[in-house]
Amino acid sequence: MESGNAVSRGIQVNQTWGKWSASLAWTDGFYQRYSWLSGDLMYTNGPNMIMFVGGGNLGQTKFETFATPVQNMAASTT
Repeated sequence: MESGNAVSRGIQVNQTWGKWSASLAWTDGFYQRYSWLSGDLMYTNGPNMIMFVGGGNLGQTKFETFATPVQNMAASTT
């Protein structure tokens, strides 16, 4: 079973130019702090498409919540 955040806050911008589309989002991710950036770029040609997707945390989260105690304990020992 995969676990993830049920609710995420942030802003997202989507744009389409002909066969191209892009999306960029800045969110709170799993940590209730706005530090996650993600985006995608897609090209569509008829029934075919190619998509590039990326994202990640832009900083280091140094606090513990009920949702993230194990990860933060491991990070604080290094």
